[in-house]
Amino acid sequence: MSKGNIGSIIETKDVVSNNLGTAFNCIKIATGYYMVAFRDNDLDGHIATFAITESDGNIGNTVSNWEFANANTTNGCRIIKIFGTTYAIVYSTAQSPKEIYVKTFTVSDTGTITTSFVDSLTLPVTNDVPQHISDIIHISGNLYAIVYSEISGISESLGQLVTVTITSEGVISDTVVDSLNFASVSKTAVSIVKVGDTDYFAIAFIDNSNDPVVVTVDIGTDGTIAAAVTDTQVLANITGGVGNIVRVPGTDYYAVAVGRSGTAGTIYTCSINSSGAITNGSNGNFDASSAAIPYMISLGDDAFIIAYQGVDNDGFIVSITINADGTVGSIIESLEFKPSDTVVGVYILYLGSGNYAITYGAAAEDDLECVTVGVVTGHIFPSDTVARVSGIRHIFTPSSFRMQVSLGDLGFDVDVVEAVITLAEQFPGEAPPNLAEIVESGRAAIRRRTMGIVEQFPGEVPPGFKMPPRETESDRAARRRREMPITEQFPGEAPPTREQPGIRTDINKLRRRTEERRRAREQEAKPDIRTDIEKLREATEAARRRRAGGPDFSGGFT
Repeated sequence: MSKGNIGSIIETKDVVSNNLGTAFNCIKIATGYYMVAFRDNDLDGHIATFAITESDGNIGNTVSNWEFANANTTNGCRIIKIFGTTYAIVYSTAQSPKEIYVKTFTVSDTGTITTSFVDSLTLPVTNDVPQHISDIIHISGNLYAIVYSEISGISESLGQLVTVTITSEGVISDTVVDSLNFASVSKTAVSIVKVGDTDYFAIAFIDNSNDPVVVTVDIGTDGTIAAAVTDTQVLANITGGVGNIVRVPGTDYYAVAVGRSGTAGTIYTCSINSSGAITNGSNGNFDASSAAIPYMISLGDDAFIIAYQGVDNDGFIVSITINADGTVGSIIESLEFKPSDTVVGVYILYLGSGNYAITYGAAAEDDLECVTVGVVTGHIFPSDTVARVSGIRHIFTPSSFRMQVSLGDLGFDVDVVEAVITLAEQFPGEAPPNLAEIVESGRAAIRRRTMGIVEQFPGEVPPGFKMPPRETESDRAARRRREMPITEQFPGEAPPTREQPGIRTDINKLRRRTEERRRAREQEAKPDIRTDIEKLREATEAARRRRAGGPDFSGGFT
């Protein structure tokens, strides 16, 4: 099978039964647990958590179901993970008061929801209540950008962009950091994505003529927004609803899925350079008949998968290629995952091990459902730039330390560790005494996170990644043997972790014996120099006397 080939359905299961209005987005909590936002059949807002085994796609039980907005029409929900067990939700209410909020709450790694909000901020509304899907994206540090459409019964709608701060504990800024009306008319859904490594962000929406449009805006790392949009490009003069905007990995091209019930579903591409300038690209159909509320994600490299409401309002997924030059390729394969029902709020996400989950509302059955399916994927961590770890950031504040990893084209950072520095105020301008421990705990957390990723992608270990070695008993024995020669080279100075009594005495005795043997060998090999010199002297004296005529006593007296 090649990339993009779709396998059979693994499992379909109700997350919530007999209480469904429409579904919103679904995100991962931790390994084995997921969270989805939805509106019930009384139009009240809910958050539900449930289990999925990533390796085989089996769907477990529902853990929690929290009705966070009771007795009010809830629209445009979008949830995002902030840090650890802290999450944020953006949603609007269409009754009294008609407002849009960002609120924070906590969920345990096993899906238990704390059923009260940590903090809340009411966002500015110029015309009326936002009626359609909002979006939220992480900028950097504690900064987030939120986009939403305002729909008014008496005037045109506005496209709004605001920035806010949200701490890892869920504390939200008292007011928005900055705001901008990015469009005088923004209908239906709105989506935002980061443009490469720049400060620009691209926003996709539907304008007053029902045409799909992309604009770019400049958002600084301090949350300030440029006073006007950088560029605007109408993708096509058609009538349709916009899905989400995604980047074609490793390129300057971005793709938007557009469609509506009874009309063809089409992907439009555009290129966005480092200055935020937009140029239209290519287009191609992913469904020739009907495609409403499409949601698209990358399979890695040039392959993408789209979940949507298709013919007869049934649920479909389709895989398709988008080339590096922005041209839309051919359809790879398609699958009808929910026949004979009206699906609403379709959303797809990657589980790992080639498995995907699709959450949606089944209107006829009045259920919030999840289906899992296998798809041949190009997700090889971290060679897919969509989720590549592109940097590590250390953030010090007067009372805390945070370590983050930047995830490539996703446009947000993930906190991998946070520690409270209780001594920081006692040592102003100095690193806290326990900094080494904090950093080491961060490294350990990164190793644990990396191990988790490796388990999700078996056989696809990140390039350069080495598993932490574990010392076996044989390793320890070999290490002890290697340490022994050190004690002989440094007599009397055994390593502080080892007790070596008597070493110094034994080595000194060995030295003395060695020295005695050396001297004995030298003595045996040394000639009798003194005897030879005496004989030479006597012979010289005898010769001298003979020359002088005197008696020769060299032979002694007779």
